[in-house]
Amino acid sequence: TPVRPVRKQVWAEGEHVIVHWDGEGMARDGVPYRNSYAWILRMQSGKAAEVTAFLDLAPYDEVLRRVPEPVSRAPR
Repeated sequence: TPVRPVRKQVWAEGEHVIVHWDGEGMARDGVPYRNSYAWILRMQSGKAAEVTAFLDLAPYDEVLRRVPEPVSRAPR
């Protein structure tokens, strides 16, 4: 299942917003996936004009090692 936020903190000052959030989802092998994220946004006219995102690479890397990438078949 897609990662969904389960906890978050938001800070804003001027045109900058920082969102720190924890997300949970289910990997294709049926094992829960949990990770922490930090997004830094520069807002312009009420929309995100620039976004820098960070995540904890250890849980992400574990899923990449544990769950093989789906095989895509090229059309014949």
